[in-house]
Parts: sequence; C-alpha cells; structure tokens
Amino acid sequence: MTIIGSRVQFQNSETQAITIIESISKEFKNNLEITQTYRWGDLNLFQALIEAKRSPYPINVFLLSDSSIIRRYPDTATLFDLDSGVVAEQGNNVYHWKPGGSIPFMAQWRQSHYYTIIRESTLPWDILVSLPAEPIISQLQGFYIRNLAILLGIMGFAIMSANPLTRYLIQPLTQLANVSENLPQKVSDQDPLHLPKTEILEFNLLSANFQVMAEALGEKFKEIKAANEELEQRVIERTKRLSEANQTLAAEVRERQRIETEIRKSQQRLALMVEQTPLAVLEWNMKFEVVSWNPAAERIFGYRAEEAIGTRIAEKIVPPEWVAHVQTVMGDLIEQRGGTRSTNENVRKDGQRIICQWYNTPLINPVGECIGIASMIQDITERQRAEVELRESEQRFRDVSEAAGEYLWEISLEGRYTYLSERVEAVKGYSAEDLLGRSPFDVMYKGDLQRAQEIVAHAIAHQTTFKMECRDITPEGEIVWEEVNGVPRLDEQGNLIGFRGAGLSITDRKRSELELRQSEARLRQKAEELQQTLGQLQQTQAKLVQSEKMSSLGQLVAGVAHEINNPVNFIYGNLTHAEEYVEDLLAVIASYQEHYPEPVAAVGEQLQDSEVEFLVEDFPRLINSMREGARRIREIVASLRNFSRLDESDLKPANLHEGLDNSLMILRSRLKEKSDRPEIQVIREYGELPLIDCYPGQLNQVFMNILANSIDALEERDRTRSREQMQQQPSCICITTQRQGNEVQISIRDNGPGIPDNVREKIFNPFFTTKDVGKGTGLGLSISYQIIVDHHGGSLECHSTLGEGTEFGITIPTTLSH
Repeated sequence: MTIIGSRVQFQNSETQAITIIESISKEFKNNLEITQTYRWGDLNLFQALIEAKRSPYPINVFLLSDSSIIRRYPDTATLFDLDSGVVAEQGNNVYHWKPGGSIPFMAQWRQSHYYTIIRESTLPWDILVSLPAEPIISQLQGFYIRNLAILLGIMGFAIMSANPLTRYLIQPLTQLANVSENLPQKVSDQDPLHLPKTEILEFNLLSANFQVMAEALGEKFKEIKAANEELEQRVIERTKRLSEANQTLAAEVRERQRIETEIRKSQQRLALMVEQTPLAVLEWNMKFEVVSWNPAAERIFGYRAEEAIGTRIAEKIVPPEWVAHVQTVMGDLIEQRGGTRSTNENVRKDGQRIICQWYNTPLINPVGECIGIASMIQDITERQRAEVELRESEQRFRDVSEAAGEYLWEISLEGRYTYLSERVEAVKGYSAEDLLGRSPFDVMYKGDLQRAQEIVAHAIAHQTTFKMECRDITPEGEIVWEEVNGVPRLDEQGNLIGFRGAGLSITDRKRSELELRQSEARLRQKAEELQQTLGQLQQTQAKLVQSEKMSSLGQLVAGVAHEINNPVNFIYGNLTHAEEYVEDLLAVIASYQEHYPEPVAAVGEQLQDSEVEFLVEDFPRLINSMREGARRIREIVASLRNFSRLDESDLKPANLHEGLDNSLMILRSRLKEKSDRPEIQVIREYGELPLIDCYPGQLNQVFMNILANSIDALEERDRTRSREQMQQQPSCICITTQRQGNEVQISIRDNGPGIPDNVREKIFNPFFTTKDVGKGTGLGLSISYQIIVDHHGGSLECHSTLGEGTEFGITIPTTLSH
C-alpha cells in the first residue's frame, strides 16, 4: 500500500503541476482581450498580470521574440534549452522537458520543467510559462522519507515485541524447571509447589502430572525412595520430551516468521500484479462502495482512482437497462449463490458504451461472513464486435458457397473430415454423415490419388494453400470431377491443425471441355488439311507464275541475245579485214612520206592538222580495243543465251562452273565499284567437277537468287560503314566447289551482317521476305529450295552467324535418276 500511495502521491503532484500550467495558460488567454484593449506593449502591465497569479509551486514566465528573452519573471528565472533534451507531450499543449545525456534518472527528473507556449498572431511575443519539477521532486522525496520512517518504526516495534513474546513462551518451562529441582526434598519437607498456568495444553498436562506426582510422593514417600532410580529415569525422559517440545516450539516460531516473510512478499507481488495487470481490479464493501481501483480500471472506465474510491461507482458505469441484472448478480454473490461470471454493457466516463466481462468472488472472513466483493473486469468490446463480424462473414461465405454450388469442408491434420456441409452429397454422391471421420482419398479415383497426396503433403510441409482438380467415384461407381480449394487452419500459437476449404462440382465442365477438345481436334485437323492444301496451291501458283516469268524472260533474253549476236558477229568478223586495210593504208602513207618528204603546202598543212603520226601510232590500238569490246559483247551474249535456257525441261549433263560464271557475268554491274562503296570481291575456289546430270536453267536460277541475296546483304551493311572500314574489311563473296563421292558440294559464302536465328528458320518459307515492299516477293529462296530438294534430290542449307556472314550450302548428286 505504501508503494501504491507513493505512486498516487507522485501522480497527484504531477497532475497538480500540469493543472497549474494549464490554468495560467488559460488565464493569459482570457486576459488577452483586456490587454489588447489597453496596452499590450506595456511590459509593466504584463508583469502585473504575472504577479497577480499565485501558485503553490514557483512559476517562471518568459516573453520570447525570435528565441531571445524580452522579459522574464522572476528576474532570477533561467530558461532551459528548448533545442536539446527530451520533450514529452502531456496533453492540452502542456509539455514535459527533461535534459538529455547520461544523467541519473532522479537528477534528470529534478532538472526537468513542465511548460507551455502561448502563441497569438496579434501578439508581438511568444509567452512561455514553465514550472520547475524540483519542488515536486523535493515534496515527493519528503513523502518517501516520512513513509520510510514509519516503516522503520513498525519494524523496530516488531523486533522489540518479539523478545517479550519469546520470554512469555519460555517462562512456563523455566518455572517448571525450577519446580522440578530437588523435588524429593521439597515433597519430603511438604513445601507447596507453584506450578505454571498457561494456555498451552502440553504445559498444563505436565503441571498436572507434577501435581499428581507430588501428592503420590507425599503419601508414599517410602515407596518413592525405593523407586528413586525409576523416578530419576522418568525425570530424564520427561526432560528429554520437554527439550524436544522446546525445539519444536522454536521450529514453529521460525516457521511462523518464514510464513510472515512469504506473506509480505506475496502481498508485494500481489500489489504489483494489481497495478500492472491489463484487467480492471475492483474491491467493493458491503455498501457497494469502491475500496480498491487499479490503473487498468482507470483506462477501461475513464474514472481516476480518487474519483471512484469511496463512491458507489456502479451507479455511473452501469446503464439503466442493466441495473436489475447487476443487482441480481451482486445479491447472489453476497448470499454465495453464484454470480461469479457475467457479461454486460457498461458506460465510460465519456459516455461511450463498452461490453465488459466480469469475474466476481465474495470475500469471506474466517467465520463465514461476506465482508465484500472482489471483481476483475475485461473490456471485450472489440472482441465481441470481431466475433459478430466473423459470424456474419462466415454466414455470408456459407450463403455464397451454397449459391455457387460449393460444399464446405474441414479436415484434421491426420487427413480426416471433421466438418462437411450438406451440399457435399450433390458433388460426391455421399452424404455428410457417410464421409465424416473418413479420408477424402477413400473415395478418390486411383489415377488421381498420388498427385493429390503430393499436393496435400506439400501444403502441409509449407503451410500454404492448395488447389487441385480430381475425380471421385460415387456409390453407384460413376466418376465425377470436382475442384478443391484449401487453406491451412492454425491454432493460437500458429501451429498447423488441419485445412478447410470448398469443393465445387466440375463434371459438366469437364465433359464440355472434352467435347470441345474433340471438336477442336477435328476442326484443327481440317484446318491443317486446308492449310496444307492452300500452301500447296500457293506454291504451285508461285511456281507457275515464276516459271512463266522466267520462261518469258528466257525468251526475251534469247531474242535479245540473238539480235545482238548477229551485228556483233558482223562487226567482229569485219575487224580482221579492217585491220588489213588499215595496215595497207599506213604502208602507202609511209611510202609516200619516204619518197615525197616535202609535200606541197596544202598537203603539208592537211598532214599537220590531221596529226598523221599520232593516227599511225594510235590506230592499231583502236582496232585492238574494238576487237576486245566485240569479244566482251560476244561473251555477254553467250552468257545470256546460256541463262536463257530456264525454260528447258530436259535433263542433260552440264558444267556447274559455267552456270556460276554466267550468273556472275550477269551480276557484274552490281559487283563493280560504285560511288558509295568499293568493288565487291568475288573469290572462286573451284574444284574438279564432272559434268552433272541436272536441269541447267533451274540451277542457274538458284545461283542467281543466292548471289543476288548476298549482294543485297553486303550493300545494306556497307551503307552503315565508312570508307575506311570498307577498305579495312572489304565486302566479298567466296564460291567453293568440290566433289564428295557421288555428290557435288557448292558453297556460296559472304562476310555480311548475318541472319538472326528467328529469321533464318523462315527464309525457305513461301512469300517470306525481310525486304521492303516492292523489293522482294519472298519466292526466290523458296523456289530455289524446291529446285534443289524436289527436282534434284539434293539439299539446301543455310548457316549464319551475326556479325560474321552467311553461307548457303548446296549438295546435289552427280547422277539424277529421273
């Protein structure tokens, strides 16, 4: 009780200090209008207002302007450092400042201040009102010293009282020992025996025995002498018993002292428990007045201890509609008929209604009378609200599940059903009573059993939710589908105790899905057949179009070559005769100059203007240049005529090198140097190849397509390179041929940018192209693939590495069987 009283004393002192600060702050604000009406700027008037306020504790007031002190009261007041230390809010704009650092607790508290700051926009200053905590601590220290002195006095009194009590208990033994000394002589002399009288039964019996013994000795003194030895033995035994009784008494005294110590410690622990327990602890007397009111009761009901103790607080905290119920409970407690537990509404000081659970017990004295009632109260408002919301949520969940066709279930950690809703029969075919206590695996289709057990085992190991679709076998042997969703169930310690969830019949959906998949499979098969047919039609159409184009182109090229060939042959054939004629003319001119070195003036002037010497020297070179040009034209015409055989359908032996060279001849204009790039180099690494049975025109078309694509890739790469880069790494195409057994291998490789893998996989597909619209049809490589694979029984492969180049590998047999 001393600890409780000290705490209450401290709280009262602190509350009084805070109240004083609030009161002064309120008075300053109330007087603001008066001071504004008169002379706020008069500091003497401000000091008069301060001096008019009286307080049991010293008050310091400061006028502050931009953190500087304009006026302080009293003049000796010192302002603490607001920017350092620890500040705790006490409510109503009152704060508690304590110095920081490693200062002892009591020293820190003694140097602390309670303060408030008044700020008004119309004031030129801020008003800081502070109350030092040192007087409060000094007052509390005096209170502690007085209580300690009282406790020390009580302890001294208890120690002083222990000695007389011990002497009181030992005195009968001492008296009895004195009487027993020289007992035969006293009996013989018939001296009166003064035996002790006490409230201890053993002592009274011992005194009575001595009295009987003395009387027997008086009557039979002679017999006593004869039995002296026996009497002495008895005395020894009695003395021993007295010693044992004395030891027992001392042990009982020590035990009582130990019990008293334990009781004091228990009372201290009980007091701490009452102060610190989250349950409200109340004690009522027989007038239903509060005797004890702990801090938890203050938090729950809002009334301070001094407001509740000594009052009939039940009249304030019990709503009118619950008064009769509470009176009945109290009556049953007093008459010891029950009422130890009840739940009812209560009213806080602020008017808020709460739901409390009361645990009551009557206080019975040793004679069986009720002297009061002890109550423990728990605020269960939030718990009740949560339980109501939980019940509503569970009901909504059940309603939604029933509406959705689901059944609810719960299983234990051993995998046994502990709860099933009635809807389970519509899903599994079994009633809830048939399945309770059984495992869901008992009715599960064996094909799904292992997978379902693995899913549940994983959920148990990781305490996670699970979802699965499985099949069950109904009592009639029918297989039905259900979708099961489960969540873990945990106890209050977070340990897994089972799972709960819902099951939904998906039999109709599975049947529909099966029918849909079958239908989709049939449609997919038809679509694939149509797609294949369409692809074949597209390829046939493309082939026909391309064949027609190449046939027309072949006819055109053949016609052009024929038309060019005749004049070229005429020119090439007459160059020999022209050369002979020129030589004859030059011989005539030389002979003329030799025999007529001095021609007439007109002839000499004509010879000078015509530069006859230059003409004689340059004319043979001009004839040779014309012959080389005519020969070049004849080669081009021969290449065109060779390439124009695209429409030939006859299988015949052909020289593949000739086809490659003819293709390069036609593409020469694209290979030569241009303004924006140097010449594309062509490296020929031809091996020894025999004549190959093939379709020459078709192979020329393949060579043309692959070489044209290589040139396109190199030109596209060179557009992004500088002249220096192109000179350091010139663009080139390498053509390699070799024979491998009965096959011929042709490799056309460039050092261009390469082809990405996702593009390379599609380059032989019809109509696939990466070129801009109008620059490619997407048919060149597709037709080339068909020519090599389908027409010649060979293979056409593409190998490419980004940044290094692309290689097309052609393999065809030397002899074609068809």
